Amino acid sequence: MLSILLYLVVICSSAILFEYLARNKQAIIIYASGRKELPAKAAWTAVIISLLCMAPVFLLFSLREGIGTDYSSYEMTFNVLHKTKFLEYLSLHHAGENIYYVELGYYFLNRIAPSYRILIVLDAFFMYIPVVKAISLYRFRHSFGFSIFIFLATQFIYSMNGIRFAIALSFILLAFVHLLNNNHKHFFICVVSAAMFHTTAWITLLYFLVREFRSKKLNQVRNILMLIIVLGFPQLCNTLLSAATLFPVFDRYFSRSAYSISAEMRMSYTWLLHIVPVIFPIWFVLRRQMLESGEEKVMFRIYATEIPLRMLGLYNTWFTRLARIPQLIQVIFIPHMLNKVKRSQDRKILFIYYVVWYVFYFIYYILVNDSGDSIPYQWIFG
Repeated sequence: MLSILLYLVVICSSAILFEYLARNKQAIIIYASGRKELPAKAAWTAVIISLLCMAPVFLLFSLREGIGTDYSSYEMTFNVLHKTKFLEYLSLHHAGENIYYVELGYYFLNRIAPSYRILIVLDAFFMYIPVVKAISLYRFRHSFGFSIFIFLATQFIYSMNGIRFAIALSFILLAFVHLLNNNHKHFFICVVSAAMFHTTAWITLLYFLVREFRSKKLNQVRNILMLIIVLGFPQLCNTLLSAATLFPVFDRYFSRSAYSISAEMRMSYTWLLHIVPVIFPIWFVLRRQMLESGEEKVMFRIYATEIPLRMLGLYNTWFTRLARIPQLIQVIFIPHMLNKVKRSQDRKILFIYYVVWYVFYFIYYILVNDSGDSIPYQWIFG
């Protein structure tokens, strides 16, 4: 329990630092506005402030020793890839050799890092900087600190295990923000960047379809199709997976037994624990606002796809990681919707509820989903 308390204290420290500095430091507020005319000095000041805010979490991640189910695997991968020339890597990667089957972006990180410890530091940098940028682009619409808190409560422990996918998730969150801001060029750039660290990030391109189109008929057709997929997913699963096998980039996920799909769904409703406590309070209070504004509707559509992706995990637990893609939208969706609550007292009650919920979710994930692999915390100093 002391390790869990340590994690929570560090996460809350970074969240509080962000909230305080975002409110009181002009540099980070200017940085958040995304102004192109931002002076270089102010931009660098904002970056330094952001890094200082993330320092507690950054150090906790970077100084760990042996923590995480894949810690040793990534160390072994580094020892091999660090010495592997680029052309040799391409050849072995194309041949499907297991230890060489890491994406191009992560290969280069292994090549440039002089040691495994430095690689972990680089991992942390690529995980957190895109997240800070994503939340900054949404700064004036919600609480900066609360968004960081939600991200860390839902993704931090996982990031110590699935490092490549965790890096991809950070770029995907930034892609979602660009999608909400109708910056489609940067949306695609971020998805490509994410795919450079984990191939499954390519499916994020499908979220381009959840945006608001100018054609009302096209929006209606899209909404009907989404409703059919969400509600009828168990019946459609085999068809959708068969369609996915047509894309060569996903061949590996269907040719290895570890990623194979069971012919029968394991009946369970535990996945509802991830969905209902998050959406029900907001839906109860703000269902009209959630469905009226184009921006809120887009976020809600992204979040709704967590339902079928959670159910996909009932065919193979490995695929539950895909549910983390739409789960990311909570980072801006929940704080944004709380700002829509008119009555101050209701807003405070909901805020307290969500803080308690995410603390519970964090503890639950460590003890149940993570099977205690991230506790007790150990660091390099013994």
